[in-house]
Amino acid sequence: MFTPRNAPESSSLAHATVALIVALAAAMLVFIASPAEARSKPVAYTAELQQPVEESRYIIKGTVIYCAGTECKGAKGHSSVKTMCAKLASEVGPIVSFAYKGEAIDTEALSECNA
Repeated sequence: MFTPRNAPESSSLAHATVALIVALAAAMLVFIASPAEARSKPVAYTAELQQPVEESRYIIKGTVIYCAGTECKGAKGHSSVKTMCAKLASEVGPIVSFAYKGEAIDTEALSECNA
């Protein structure tokens, strides 16, 4: 980079700092999903809660679950259906029904989930 003789050395340091900040900000935008993006993923988990909750977002085993009233919905995660159900129940209380891709878990699995 060309620097005039009488320009202060801090000028190039300031340019480098600004460039680094811009690069970091761009990387954050690329690699961090926004809540809107997370909500736009196909719904895999659905739950009906026994008691209503305030509109909230829960991170369960790396999966974002959105709840409002007595409904919760979330995109597919890497954990088993039973694990997701049990972890959600520990956050929001008893679950009346829990389904994965539209298929409800049986009453025995639901009982284990709420235990």
